[in-house]
Amino acid sequence: MGRTFRGDTNTPRYSENHVRGILNEIGVRISATTAHDFLCFCPFHDNRHTPSLSVSKTKDSYLCFNADCGVSGSLTDLVANTTNRNYFESARFVLLHQPTEQDNFEDELQDLLSDQPEFQEFSTEVLDNLWNGMKPSDSPGREYMHGRGFTDETIDHFRVGYSRKRTMVAVPVHSPDGIPLGIVGRSIVGKSFKNSVGLPTSKTFFNIHRAKRASSTAVLVESSFDVLSLHQAGYPNAIGNLGTHMSPYKLALLDRYFDRIIIFTDNRDYDEAGKKLGNIVADRFSGKKDVLWAHYKYGETYPNNLKDASDILEKQGESTLAECLKNPIPHYEFAASMV
Repeated sequence: MGRTFRGDTNTPRYSENHVRGILNEIGVRISATTAHDFLCFCPFHDNRHTPSLSVSKTKDSYLCFNADCGVSGSLTDLVANTTNRNYFESARFVLLHQPTEQDNFEDELQDLLSDQPEFQEFSTEVLDNLWNGMKPSDSPGREYMHGRGFTDETIDHFRVGYSRKRTMVAVPVHSPDGIPLGIVGRSIVGKSFKNSVGLPTSKTFFNIHRAKRASSTAVLVESSFDVLSLHQAGYPNAIGNLGTHMSPYKLALLDRYFDRIIIFTDNRDYDEAGKKLGNIVADRFSGKKDVLWAHYKYGETYPNNLKDASDILEKQGESTLAECLKNPIPHYEFAASMV
């Protein structure tokens, strides 16, 4: 179970360099930064690969996005819980570690000189070969996609590929700037999934490079097939989380590119993971952005209690899928309905 630490009733504001200095002093490693937060490796659980601790640069708060950890609190709390100081000793520690003008200059210089993380481009030759496997009208991959309700226009628009050797359809994934990063594979017999090696699912959304140009509103779904379904229903601004883990990197992408977010995760009436994912987004942007939940009609979250957007497209069609986004409900109404 995640731990929640006591937070201050007051909400002081700090400078970015003050917070950075505190983190360095207490040994919390900064892995990357966004416009508003430091992204760190969480000291409260075994966090070694993708940083899950987000520390605000100015707002006196931190939060771990790992579902099994979930710690949160103020900067003083963070000091107390990483250094074994009591609350008053920690508050004094924070107060006495304000940066000097020289410190501020050195930190700003470091920001300018530091390298930004780069994406590794996936082989375009592999993508082209997979696309060629999908091109024939009698391709088993194309027949499978037709059976799932997808049109040729949708298949071609996303350049969905097909591997005869693995009998899998392959959906290309890109960085926010459109660099090909890899593929999400799905078997056409049974229901097995396989991503290309090293696919950075914690650092991008499926289709974000197109969605950010299409609208300032994002429709957030879980899978690539959900995105394809919404595109076909007239919503080119859908983005796929590629699972249920929401990293600080991706929260920063939502903050940067979109003003309004409609959550369309797997049916929240019986899927706790989808509901938790949506709540993380809603809690992060509460009071800052317009956050809504897709909703079919009163008393019926999705038509016939279907699972997700691709399930609705396959079994009910494009028009029914579109109905789920015509009257989305605000987060406060969704939260009240879950009580």
